[in-house]
Amino acid sequence: AFLDWLLETLRSEKIDALLVSGDVFDAANPPQDPIALYFDFLKRLADLKTVQAIITGGNHDSASHLNAPRELLKRFDVHVFGHAGETNVVDLGGAVVAAVPFLRERDLRQATAGETITAVHEQLRAAIRAHYAAQLAACRKLAQGCPVIAMGHLTVLGATTSDSERDIHIGNLGAVGADLFDGFDYTALGHLHRPQKVASIETIRYSGSPIA
Repeated sequence: AFLDWLLETLRSEKIDALLVSGDVFDAANPPQDPIALYFDFLKRLADLKTVQAIITGGNHDSASHLNAPRELLKRFDVHVFGHAGETNVVDLGGAVVAAVPFLRERDLRQATAGETITAVHEQLRAAIRAHYAAQLAACRKLAQGCPVIAMGHLTVLGATTSDSERDIHIGNLGAVGADLFDGFDYTALGHLHRPQKVASIETIRYSGSPIA
């Protein structure tokens, strides 16, 4: 029912781009029925012939599972990023998107023996900031005056959680401030299940989950 509503909204509102910021599935190895529903939706989306889509992996998703059909899906204007690369940038024509999926600790740092929780905390936050700074720089090179949009799947300080979230990093060590997104014109976030603005900033938003 939700996907039917979403497709009709994309059509009736003449939407150019659909951004899905992670947690396509609720488990790394989902049952076949949700997988079939996902591909059926993408087929119907492609049939519209008017909407480009960017889909990023969340903490519930298997990056390799999402990435497996990515080259095929590109032919239908569906860009998939299961895991972080050096630059995950998509030029949509009217906007440039930094398509940042969930950043796993192994994507950001190498653990060393004897390090403190405080040191891990600081390294994670610094690495997340460095990653977004690199994405912003890459976007600006392409943008030529067009809006630059960030995607992310993480906890941003100033947002409100609900009972159903699972911690992205132990104790939310990877939580970041909204200033991480300074320089982006809009930020489309996933992970928290309640639709909301972050720190009352109109241009940094969680879409929320259809079924929280």
